[in-house]
Order: sequence, then structure tokens, then C-alpha cells
Amino acid sequence: MRTTIDAAGRVVIPKALRERGSFAPGTELDVRLEDGHLVLEPRALQVAIRKRGAFFVAEALEPVSVLRQRDVERVVGTLRSERGLVASDSSPTTPPGSGRKKPRGSRRTR
Repeated sequence: MRTTIDAAGRVVIPKALRERGSFAPGTELDVRLEDGHLVLEPRALQVAIRKRGAFFVAEALEPVSVLRQRDVERVVGTLRSERGLVASDSSPTTPPGSGRKKPRGSRRTR
């Protein structure tokens, strides 16, 4: 893909790349020059590790947006496609126990 730098130094990232990289408007990027290449990466979220009961958890040190189910499914689908994985009957985004079960007492007895 090709793009240009305008007089103010702005670069438009093509829509296909923004979608593939999950870059939403307002996404903060770290920019650096590496071996003659301009590298853009989403800014890393600053976290603190804290103990909660018996577990250690990472807590964001700044406000974060809500993670939506459709975003998770889109990322999982993209990763599966890129890695050549075939979707199985039980998706990891499906909550446990949400599949159809036989009603109790439906077993045949001899």
C-alpha cells in the first residue's frame, strides 16, 4: 500500500491496515525509526501488579475502554485465519455450559 506525508507531516494509514491492526480513532501510537523504517506501535498500557486474595492481577493505571464481545470475536477470527486454524464446534468465546444439553431423566433404561 502507498500513502503520502502532507505539508503538516501527517500520514494517513490506509483503512485496511487500521482495521487489521485494530487502530481506532484516538489510538495513541509510539513512533520510532528502526533500521531506516518508520515503526508505529500502539502505546503500551501502563499497569500495576497488585495482589487480590490469592492472585496477582494487573490493574490499569489509566482509564480504559470496555472490551466488547464483537471485538474479541473479530480478533480471535483474524488470528485463526492468519494461523490457518480451523474453527471448532466449541469456540473459546462461548461461555462454559451454554451448549445444548439433554434434559435430566432422558436416558433410556434397560
